[in-house]
Amino acid sequence: SPASPEDLATIARLPSIKKLTVAGARVTSLEPLAGLAQLESLTLGGVSVRSLAPLGRLPALQELEITAPYDLSEGEPGDRTDPNEIRYLDTGLDLASVGSLPSLRSLKLKGVKVPGALASLAAFPGLRELELKNTRLEREASLEALTMMDLPGYAIGGVSVGEPKDEMLRIMAH
Repeated sequence: SPASPEDLATIARLPSIKKLTVAGARVTSLEPLAGLAQLESLTLGGVSVRSLAPLGRLPALQELEITAPYDLSEGEPGDRTDPNEIRYLDTGLDLASVGSLPSLRSLKLKGVKVPGALASLAAFPGLRELELKNTRLEREASLEALTMMDLPGYAIGGVSVGEPKDEMLRIMAH
């Protein structure tokens, strides 16, 4: 069943927990997790939080994965043969507060609308893995920010879907 705010309050009383997955749209605040100083890996699946500020108080957090909540009117995402048919809901998630995580090595975003560009992510000194799936970005500004990051490589998919070849080549030139 989906996680509830009461579930998070219970988890908050387990200070030595290192890996946590929270799924369900009933969670709207991550504040109860702010005291989990040993938490290294956090997966948020379909939770409707607007602020990640409490995560800025997790000094050991190395892996963060966020999947936006999705529209259930057409069934579960697993029922679809094409993952691009999933309609994610815009929660207005603010990623700016994630920048205060010095230990963050891996950030995976799925269906998350990123306001503005990824420029704030360039401040993650330890980030080595960035995965963006079904994530709406401002292309030009985000490409500039990505090229400023010290990542070991880049993989770009879906750039030629419905756009002229010259536009695809221009984007790939970054």
